[in-house]
Amino acid sequence: PQIDKMVEQIARFEYIVTDSELEALVLENNLIKEYSPKYNTMLKDDKTYPYIKVTMGEEFPRILFSREMKKDRSKYFGPYTSAAAVKDTIDLMNKLYQLKTCNRKLPRDTGLERPCLNYHIKQCTAPCQGYISKEEYRKRVEQALDFLNGNYRPMLKELEEKMTMASENMEFEEAARYRDLFNSVKSVAQKQKITDSAGEDK
Repeated sequence: PQIDKMVEQIARFEYIVTDSELEALVLENNLIKEYSPKYNTMLKDDKTYPYIKVTMGEEFPRILFSREMKKDRSKYFGPYTSAAAVKDTIDLMNKLYQLKTCNRKLPRDTGLERPCLNYHIKQCTAPCQGYISKEEYRKRVEQALDFLNGNYRPMLKELEEKMTMASENMEFEEAARYRDLFNSVKSVAQKQKITDSAGEDK
C-alpha cells in the first residue's frame, strides 16, 4: 500500500546516467543528503561513505580511515562504498609499506618510549626511534600514494600469485584470506567522478 501511495504522487521522472554502480551509489547518497526526500529513510543521517586519508601535514604521514573530508593538508581518496574493503586495504598498505599507525607526535616524541609491537612484528619501521630517516619514510608514503592514485596492478598481481600458490599448497584458509584481500583491493580500485576529493571550486 505504501508504494501505491508513493506512486500516486509521482509527477514526473528525472534520471541521471552514471558510468558505474559505484557512481550511482555515491550520487544517491549525495542527493539524499542534499534534498532529504520524504520517502527515503536510509542515508539521511550525517554518516557518509568512507575515505582513505593520508596525513600529508605530518612529518611522518599515516594512512587513516575517515568518514569526512576536511581542509587539513591531508590527501583524501574515495569515497568508497565498502567500509570493510577500505579497512582491509589500509591494513594491507600499512603492512606492505610499514608506516606508523600510532598517534605519537614526531619528531617531538622521538625516543621517549620504546618501539611498539608493530616494530617487533615488522609492520612498522619505528620512526619514533629514529630508525628510519624522514626521506626514506617519505619514499614509502609516495609508493602508497602511487597505489591510491590508481597503480593497483602490481598489488593485485602479487595477491593473486600468493592466492594461487597457497591453494596449490593446499593451504585453503590462507588462499581464502588472499582472495578476500584481492577483492577488497579491487573494490577500492573502482574510480568515480561524482564526489571530488581535491577540494577545489569547480
